[in-house]
Amino acid sequence: MDDQRTALSGDLETLSLASVLKMLSLGDRTGYLRVTSGPEEIMVTLLHGQLAAVDEPNQPPLDLMLALRLLERIEESQAMQVRQMAGNNHAAMMTLMMQNQLMTPQEVQRRVEHSVITPLSRSMRWTSGQFTFRPDPAPMFAVIPQVQPMVVDYAILEANRLADEQSQQDHTIRLPRQAVPRWRPETPSLVEGLALSTDDMQVLRLANGQLNIRAIAHALILAESQVAEIVVRLLDMNMVELVDLELEMALAQHLAAIMDETRGELARHVRLPVDERLKLLVRVLTLASNRLLTHHAFYARDLRGRGEVRRIEITRHLDATFEPILASIRKQFPRMDSIVRIESGAIDATDLETLHKVVRGSELMECYCDAAIMQSQLLQVIFERVLDDELGHSSAAEQLDGGWNDFTRELDYEIARLLGRDSRINA
Repeated sequence: MDDQRTALSGDLETLSLASVLKMLSLGDRTGYLRVTSGPEEIMVTLLHGQLAAVDEPNQPPLDLMLALRLLERIEESQAMQVRQMAGNNHAAMMTLMMQNQLMTPQEVQRRVEHSVITPLSRSMRWTSGQFTFRPDPAPMFAVIPQVQPMVVDYAILEANRLADEQSQQDHTIRLPRQAVPRWRPETPSLVEGLALSTDDMQVLRLANGQLNIRAIAHALILAESQVAEIVVRLLDMNMVELVDLELEMALAQHLAAIMDETRGELARHVRLPVDERLKLLVRVLTLASNRLLTHHAFYARDLRGRGEVRRIEITRHLDATFEPILASIRKQFPRMDSIVRIESGAIDATDLETLHKVVRGSELMECYCDAAIMQSQLLQVIFERVLDDELGHSSAAEQLDGGWNDFTRELDYEIARLLGRDSRINA
């Protein structure tokens, strides 16, 4: 069972986690206790028989800096500085926050105790698995100055109490700690006049589509069961929705493919005369807009989850959503008033192909120029509308938006090159 390096190891069927912790506490041990049960794992840091930290290596790092920014506790520059200096080291992060007077020692103490009790409450009920204790005379990686480690008996008592609360809630609220809430686009206009508690409002502010229930609970120093209960209440009020990360990644990949295909189309026929190149550009931009609309017909928020939707309903939704957008942009280009329109859920610019039969000379070139600039602006606005509706405030949306910005700069450069000027493009 023991050797000089390991000191203590065994299985939870023989010795419970509570018994292991009490044994190490009585021995005044310092080091790391690794406990695994199936895919679950915790790493306990002990300092002279007391609990300095409990980590969950299999869970994604908790982005406390993002949460504090959303709560307007710190500035972006401060968060960036702490991240650069501390990385994912929670102890170093807390130490820097105290040193820069961004957190009081009392708050740090509460955060440490919360981060110890929460994972312990989940692992106390493990009945099978393995544990290994590795002595370390100076486990400084997890030690925070001015913070007192937790007494083992008190930590076990609190962890069991929290586990009991979670067990009772599990029968009524089935929301996993990995669930990611995100506020709905209309949420800001709905908040006024609602009787929301302070905790409700703080959870709502953190529901940006990137932080899961575990991360929100960590940021607010609340029980995960309490946060889950608040999220369910906000769901019932239509204030938030749950993000389907797998679906959002699929949407991001689909939209990225549209950008790649559009780039490929623009790369062809580079030696055409200017007027023919402009017509080609308009065709390609129109095709890209229609690819976005075709995609949106499957993934629009109002159409998802309704099973098979009739084509006429899809067309009505697309026309109602994008006709006002087109009409607004078209006001800047009177020549395009009867040439570019939306019909049956698609952008129709086919009249431009025969425009040379009724318009000639410089006026024809002006029409081509207007069409290219207008279609570029329209594509940009359609993309923004689709992205906001389907992905909202999510990390996938941020990444895709960055790639799209590079793409639109390429479009702007090409149009400016053909026109010999850079005005009005995406104005």
